[in-house]
Amino acid sequence: MRERLETGDIHPTAALWGKDNDKVSGMAASTEKNVIQQNPLLARLANGLEQRDVKAQRRALRLPIEALYWEWQDKDNEQTLVLSFTLTTGSFATSVLASLVKQLIY
Repeated sequence: MRERLETGDIHPTAALWGKDNDKVSGMAASTEKNVIQQNPLLARLANGLEQRDVKAQRRALRLPIEALYWEWQDKDNEQTLVLSFTLTTGSFATSVLASLVKQLIY
């Protein structure tokens, strides 16, 4: 399993809290529940989601980017970075852009 994780074949996931959070079991389920229970704000949020019948989901913690293309374009003495990439279903380009901007700032 470690090799599959390192090659990007499988990814660690995290819960999007809600009802029927049954996609994980054992120590992982216990850890997630403990994190929620130990934080009053998270506990209130989790309880509210469950009461409103929001279905639990999971998302990968890594975001594989494919077919990345970038180039600097000059126009009117200004440079613009043009990016193009493909993401898996359920991923958001804004997450990629936020990470890139964060790297540029810090």
